Amino acid sequence: MNFGAVQNTALSSCVNCLNIKTLAIEALVTRINFMFWFGILLPIFKHQLRLMKNLIFAFFLFPLASFAQDTCGLKKSKDPFTNVTKLSTGFKNFNGNGVTLSISADATPAEIDFFLWIKDNGKCFDPESTAQIIWEGERSRTSFKNSGSMNCEGAFHFVFKNTPNTASWLKKLATKKVATIKLTNAKIETLITLSEEQKVLFQKMASCIANEGKSLRP
Repeated sequence: MNFGAVQNTALSSCVNCLNIKTLAIEALVTRINFMFWFGILLPIFKHQLRLMKNLIFAFFLFPLASFAQDTCGLKKSKDPFTNVTKLSTGFKNFNGNGVTLSISADATPAEIDFFLWIKDNGKCFDPESTAQIIWEGERSRTSFKNSGSMNCEGAFHFVFKNTPNTASWLKKLATKKVATIKLTNAKIETLITLSEEQKVLFQKMASCIANEGKSLRP
């Protein structure tokens, strides 16, 4: 038997064992180091990630907040004779069906006034004239009597009281889209069909004046 060869084989096996153990130890040390740095860096990374999320959220929220503040754009004025403060949307165009129509919504401490003004054809309205509103997606109709005086300048008003709790029909104007408005006087009808853009505009006007008008109450 060649004892030298046996010794060399045994020695080689021991060296291989030592190499394996060394590699295992190195792998363990590497893993420990990784876990150590992972434990340190993870909270930092989480903090940075949270900060980035907040910055992204703020970036998208800021223009929305600015839009929310500017969306109503009500004009505030004071009557020089009565000293009563008024909020107004100003006149907006609702032309349609060959009719030149402008609408404004005004609020005082006492009332909310929708002013419909047909600027052509010399339309006449009196206290018996009505504005019939048909809601989008509904068959129901709502009629409002003219609150203004007799005139042939195409001026029609319908009014709600400015109360702490929004009047039910005013609330519906603020939450439901209006499809058509039919103004009637002495069996003479004027029909205005609102476009999709006009429906949204009218609803926004009603919502703004209903909500912001409460700030004028004593």
